[in-house]
Amino acid sequence: MKPDNNPYANANAAKDVRLQSQQLRPTEAEAFRARRAERLQACEVPYRSCTRACG
Repeated sequence: MKPDNNPYANANAAKDVRLQSQQLRPTEAEAFRARRAERLQACEVPYRSCTRACG
């Protein structure tokens, strides 16, 4: 039986892809948090120096 005609083979392949994507999600979330922290830090440093100079 060819794999494309086997519904069980296709279901297992879909499960494998779903499991891989679930494993990547924590890594993507960590990368998102890291980028957000970098953006906030990029704004925070000039803001602090400005408020120190004015205050």
